Amino acid sequence: MPKRIRRSLTALIGGIAAAGLLAVSAPAFAAPAPVEPAPTCEAQPQDVAILIDTTGSMSGAISAAQDTAVSAANTISAAGGRVALVEYKDAGDSIVAQTATDFTTDAAAFAAATETLYASGGGDSPEAVLYALNHTLDNLSWTPSAPHAIILITDETFHDPDVADPTLTAASVTADLNASNTQVFPLLTSSFADSEGQYTALATATGGFVTTLDGSAETIDEILERLIGEVVSRPWVKFTEESYSGVVGEAVALPTVSGADCAPLEVATWSWTLVEGDPDVAPGADDEATATWGAPGTYAVTVTLTTVDGQTATATTTVVVTAAPTTTPTATETTTPTPTETATPTPTATATATPPVTVTVTPTTTAPASTTPAATPTASAAPGGGLATTGAENVGLLAGGAIALILAGLGTTLLLRRRNA
Repeated sequence: MPKRIRRSLTALIGGIAAAGLLAVSAPAFAAPAPVEPAPTCEAQPQDVAILIDTTGSMSGAISAAQDTAVSAANTISAAGGRVALVEYKDAGDSIVAQTATDFTTDAAAFAAATETLYASGGGDSPEAVLYALNHTLDNLSWTPSAPHAIILITDETFHDPDVADPTLTAASVTADLNASNTQVFPLLTSSFADSEGQYTALATATGGFVTTLDGSAETIDEILERLIGEVVSRPWVKFTEESYSGVVGEAVALPTVSGADCAPLEVATWSWTLVEGDPDVAPGADDEATATWGAPGTYAVTVTLTTVDGQTATATTTVVVTAAPTTTPTATETTTPTPTETATPTPTATATATPPVTVTVTPTTTAPASTTPAATPTASAAPGGGLATTGAENVGLLAGGAIALILAGLGTTLLLRRRNA
C-alpha cells in the first residue's frame, strides 16, 4: 500500500528546531510554532541523497545537521522513497567524500549512519562540493526510473574547478546531474555560502532551489516545509527511453512522460534544448519533440518543464545518429563469351554424275563364213581423255553406223552377184 507523506512534516520541523540548527545558524529566528498537519497525498517513490559538509567550520552545526538529515529521511522513507548519506570535506583531508550509507528504506539504519559523522579538517574556505556531487552520482545505486534529488547541507562556497579532481567543473557536474535527472537543493546555514551565486546557479540549472536559513523573510516552518515538500512532491519528467537512435536525414521522435505528486501537474512551458548538431525540430505535442540531424554523431537532448507556480523538472537523453546506409551497386560480372569453335565443314565431294553408258546393239546378220565382219564403231573419246559424249553427237554416230552397215550390206550383195555371174 502506498505510503502517505506530509503528515510527518510537523514532526520533522519540530525535530530540526529542537536540534538547534537554526539557532546556531540564525539566532534571530524564534523557535517554530506548532503547525497544523498538512493534507496528505500520495508520492511517487524516489531516491534522495543527503550530502553533509563535515569540515571544521561545521563543528557548531554538525549535530543539528545530523538531526535534520534523520528527520528528512523519516519523511522520505515514509513516502516510499529511499535515502542515502554522503559526507564530504576538502582536498588534502583524510577523506574527500565517502558514502556513509547507500540508498535504503530503513530509517533506523540511516540514523545509525549519521552518528558516525563529525566535523574536522577543511583547510581553506571553499570545499570539495563538486567532488562530492560526482561521488554521489557515480557511487550510489540510483534507481534509473525514479526521480532523483540531492539535499546539500553546507556553510561554505566550493572550488570550481575542483582541487581534488581538476577535471570537475560546475558546468561538467551540472551536465551530469541533468543527464541523470537529478535536482539539487542546497540548504545553506549562512548566506555567505552563496555570496558568489554558485549554489543558485547549480540549483537553477538542475531544477532545484536554494534555501538560506539566515536573512530569509520566511518563517522556519515555511522554509523547511517548502524544502521537504518540494523534494517529496515535486514535478518530474523523463524520456520514455534511456537513449534513442536514428539515421541522418530521418526524423527521430523524442516522447516524454511527466507528472506531479500531491498536486495536479499544471505545466506552463516546455523547453527543449537540442543544441548539438543543430537539428531541424518539427512542431508537435508539448511533451514530445521530433528532430532531424544532418550528420552522424551522439547528441544530448534536454527537456525542461516549468509549472505555473515556477517549479521545474528536467531530463536529458542521448540520440545516436548514424549515416544513412549507402546502396552499393552490385558489380555485374562481365562474362567474356567463349568463342564457339565452328567446325569447318568438310567439303563434300560433288559427285559427277557418270553419264549412262549407251550400249549400241549391233544386229546379228547371218552371213557366209567368208563374210568380212563389219567393224564395230567405237565411241569417240572425249577431248582430253574425257568420257564419251552423249546427246546430239551420239545421234550422229548412230546414223553414221547405220549407213555404214547398209553400205556394207550392199557391197556384199554386189560381190555375191558378180561371183555368181
